[in-house]
Amino acid sequence: MFDLKEISQKFGVSIDSIRSYIKAGRLKGQKFGVSWYVSSRALEEYFSGPFTGAAETLQKTGKRESQIVKDPLIEELREVMEEKRVSANAAAKHIKTYASQVIKWLKYRAKPTPVLRKRIKRGIRRMKGLN
Repeated sequence: MFDLKEISQKFGVSIDSIRSYIKAGRLKGQKFGVSWYVSSRALEEYFSGPFTGAAETLQKTGKRESQIVKDPLIEELREVMEEKRVSANAAAKHIKTYASQVIKWLKYRAKPTPVLRKRIKRGIRRMKGLN
């Protein structure tokens, strides 16, 4: 079990965001006393799950989710990450953003802003230069 501070430091997500994920049911956690804790399995499911999470859910359930946003730049990012075997944490360092943000893009939960699109393009070029 990890406390919210440990999760925040490891994934670059604010403690308030993690609390909201737990309360919304997106991340499974338990409250002991006044502190929230999350198991390593719940973290794996949320942060390291398959990048096609939202699209996969749509195919399996047949339900339309308004948050699914496909983007050609994110598809290119995904391809480069797979080709170079780069994790979301490593990609985030190349893009200079949070790993949780990269994961949202890869799961089609968010579309990058114009400023972040420039960073992603630079990050892709950096990742392509990896040996």
